[in-house]
Amino acid sequence: MVKFKSHLWDKLKSVAAAARKKYPLDREAWRYHAGLGCLGLIFESRPRHGGYWCTPTNSLSFAWNGGGGTHFSFLVKDNVVHDRSPIICTVPEPGDQQNFIVGKNLNQFLSLGYYCGYFGLEQLAFDLDGTLQAFTRSNRKQNLKTDIWAERSADPERAAVLQFLQKQMGLQPWDGGKKEFKSLQRSFMSRLEYSAEAKKLLCR
Repeated sequence: MVKFKSHLWDKLKSVAAAARKKYPLDREAWRYHAGLGCLGLIFESRPRHGGYWCTPTNSLSFAWNGGGGTHFSFLVKDNVVHDRSPIICTVPEPGDQQNFIVGKNLNQFLSLGYYCGYFGLEQLAFDLDGTLQAFTRSNRKQNLKTDIWAERSADPERAAVLQFLQKQMGLQPWDGGKKEFKSLQRSFMSRLEYSAEAKKLLCR
């Protein structure tokens, strides 16, 4: 059994619960989008394996973005999740790549969504450079596929939720841009473990 020794995770769970109460949805909205869900952070009732063929076996999913099966997971080491556990974004849809390290820890991952939220991170699998540009720059040009997700975060209701998350978690914009993102891939991607079936498919 995996043990959780992460103050950041405990804090995020409290912030997520507070956001659901502060920002409930109207009757017509999809119920999963209450609180942080409208930003693309729809939390599991408790962390579990993401369940897709390409989900690393040494990971625990804590949230999904609400589209295409994309989910966010802790990279587990020695059966412990702590404040230094890296975060994985898994995109099960056919793309150039299925897994990405999106933070050296939970706080850095949350900072990646500082401008746009988290829905559009699935676009890493289809337009890596454009997605990183959209998510790490405040003055991006509105000419990227990812902008459909950025515009959703600009909606007044969603913008208020994003500001709430920023304040409660003490977030700052992602620092380092594409260079930092590539450094994370070099540092942690080799630690991902896969099932025998996934290894065959990923090597094709």
